[in-house]
Amino acid sequence: MSGKPVTVDFKNGLAFVTIDNPPVNATSQAVRAGLAEAVQQVAASDSKAAILRCAGKTFVAGGDISEFDKPAAEPHLPDICNAIEASPVPWIAAMHGTVLGGGFEIALSCAFRLALPDTRFGMPEVNIGIIPGAGGTQRLPRLAGVETAADIICSGGMFPAEKMLEAGIVDVLVDDLDGTVAAFADMLPLIPEPVSQRPVENPGSEWFAAKRAELEKKAKGQLSPVQALEAIEWAATLPFSDGQQRERERFLELRTSEQSKALRHAFFAERQAANRN
Repeated sequence: MSGKPVTVDFKNGLAFVTIDNPPVNATSQAVRAGLAEAVQQVAASDSKAAILRCAGKTFVAGGDISEFDKPAAEPHLPDICNAIEASPVPWIAAMHGTVLGGGFEIALSCAFRLALPDTRFGMPEVNIGIIPGAGGTQRLPRLAGVETAADIICSGGMFPAEKMLEAGIVDVLVDDLDGTVAAFADMLPLIPEPVSQRPVENPGSEWFAAKRAELEKKAKGQLSPVQALEAIEWAATLPFSDGQQRERERFLELRTSEQSKALRHAFFAERQAANRN
């Protein structure tokens, strides 16, 4: 690991932004601060594009859960995602390993998303009693549609890169992250409209009611899957800025709930048991 969890290298007209925060490149406060600085450095450069990549075995595999029992510390991840999306220099997410939670939300804020074929994706927040808190429930419906977004977010499951490609979430699957992504950046196609500005096709109140009933039956008293669906409905009915604000408020509310604390305790207990075996 280098001295900093986030570094920026400029080479051949491109900016290479590297997150190096073992073991899973979680979006700790130090990583968020490093990304905020990187956004400014990239914007001030004459780079054609910025390639966001991660050291080690995985892309960003979620947030730093150890921070969840403390007050949210600046810079906040929604602000980082918004800054990446608004950058005058387009960002390209070069993904491998697992792309989870906050890592998925960062990728959604990039102009393009490229991944190795064996990469896996997910928003597992509902498994620990919360919902995505950095625009995931607002951007994913705008990129892949409400039904796909609900399948991914409300299930908390993991999905293969091929499925993400079919859904239009990943733009290209590549065999070589370094060389192929750099070549893609060097011959950059037309920059697409930012995901947050895209329209959402609303499947209607009856669809949301049926999906809610389905989730309530499966959840057996767990609140987060249904809360996630409600946030997705905000994406279908509200401007992005309003939906993102409501999502963040709900995320912060849920992470201090007794249900989320209990699920996080179980998560850490399971991980410790696995580490002992």
